Amino acid sequence: MASVGLGAAYCALCAACHGPAAIRWTREGAALAETGTDERLKAQSVYQLGSFLAQSGDRTGARTFLERTVTACAADGGDPELARLARAARSALAHLGKPKRPLACSDPSSRETDEPADLVEAIARGDALVHSVLIVDPVWFALTGADRPPPAGS
Repeated sequence: MASVGLGAAYCALCAACHGPAAIRWTREGAALAETGTDERLKAQSVYQLGSFLAQSGDRTGARTFLERTVTACAADGGDPELARLARAARSALAHLGKPKRPLACSDPSSRETDEPADLVEAIARGDALVHSVLIVDPVWFALTGADRPPPAGS
């Protein structure tokens, strides 16, 4: 779930600038979800991957994952969330053949937000220092009674 969420966060920053990272993390999350038993998470992650691939211009890859979404959602006909995902995937499939404008950065400042994204990615990989999480965690401050963050570099 964390990998799929990280993929969505990268795409939300800027699909043009962070699309490869969004696809990489979502692909990893989808692979992990497929080994589990949560059908919603499987369908959501495969749909998200197909959607990101379509945005990036990889129509062949997108078609594969969007078709898998429709198939996965059809297996459980009673879940309204899976029905919504199936409709979204069918709609995306119907629009794959239409020409798209190339992705362009709509917000140059999104490139400046790499530092927080890099920290989250380091945490996901398991190579961030523990104190780096504590510095930015307001819950930690509340629990420990700290009234302000420690000075930078400490």
